[in-house]
Amino acid sequence: MEKEKIYGWAGTIIRVDLSREKIVKQPLPKDLAMNFLGGAGINAKILYDEVGPEIDPFDPENRLIFGTGPLTGTMIPTSGRYTVTAKGAFTFAFADSNSGGHWGPELKFAGYDHIVFQGRSSKPVYLWIDDDTVELRDASKIWGKDVFQSDDILKEEIGDPDIKIALIGPAGENLVRDAAIMNDRARAAGWGGVGAVMGSKKLKAIAVRGTKGVQVAHPELVEDLFKKCVEMMKGSAKYKWYSYYGKPWLTWLRNEKQKSNPTKNFTLPRVPASEFPKVDHEAFAKHIVRWKGCFNCQMHCGHVLKGLEGPFKDLIGEGYEYNQMIDGYMMGIFDLNFVLKWAVETNRLGIDCDGPAYAIAWAM
Repeated sequence: MEKEKIYGWAGTIIRVDLSREKIVKQPLPKDLAMNFLGGAGINAKILYDEVGPEIDPFDPENRLIFGTGPLTGTMIPTSGRYTVTAKGAFTFAFADSNSGGHWGPELKFAGYDHIVFQGRSSKPVYLWIDDDTVELRDASKIWGKDVFQSDDILKEEIGDPDIKIALIGPAGENLVRDAAIMNDRARAAGWGGVGAVMGSKKLKAIAVRGTKGVQVAHPELVEDLFKKCVEMMKGSAKYKWYSYYGKPWLTWLRNEKQKSNPTKNFTLPRVPASEFPKVDHEAFAKHIVRWKGCFNCQMHCGHVLKGLEGPFKDLIGEGYEYNQMIDGYMMGIFDLNFVLKWAVETNRLGIDCDGPAYAIAWAM
């Protein structure tokens, strides 16, 4: 089938049969792109068509589908996201998980909208995408390594510190049912156990280098829309809160206004007044070393943080936000130094932070 030019999309799907070690590139059908908008929509359609209700999440016939949307990699703000879809290991049902960072745009820049994995490799492998070159490589040296170690080793092996990598850690390898797929070391497609599905396929990572960019039909209109979006965003009353504190600002909103901060396994509706100043958004701000943003996002709500006291003093880590703060509340731990350590370790292992926190809170 001849590839039809569809602006906004790269126009190609990669299909990888891990059992047969076979890679095929297919044109993205225009009717699929038009009727199932975005990476999530096309992913869902592929899963619906190819995975029946009798298929177990760890069955080789389950699909693991990575998808980007028509705005991914363009000037449009917050366009740095991708979606992973599978029959999920956590719910045994449709699982759809989304992540930011820079991996999604890099896949688009390499010339691809989606990757569909099926089968199971006989040995650990990773997929290397370098524009038109797509190949499976041996991942034995990083199987068993954590997310940070694996990221470092692959960048050294390929010889490019700027490649973008989506990968699993020990949680995914060991089929922990709420394992995440990590990218940019601290961004996670964490919902539904998609990391465990990836581990069941003996697929450790997808490393990408893309240099092609994204073509849009009317660049001048996209630029105008970009300017309007940024103007609206920065004109919002909430912008100063989100761009400085990120989602941790919600802890104050929910604790003081909505009175709905789950605490001590939901036995309390909010953090007690005596404890909340230790773990609110202002306490969070004291840990900020610098701000980070995903691809082309003017909100820059990510942070590099530093432990200030106790056993985790001087620990540097990225990315605890509202969810990890709630994890601390749920376990009855009102110490943001601990929350930073919690975020670093769950990222390192490649596991959705909420799963173990809620299990521990229930046990307590």
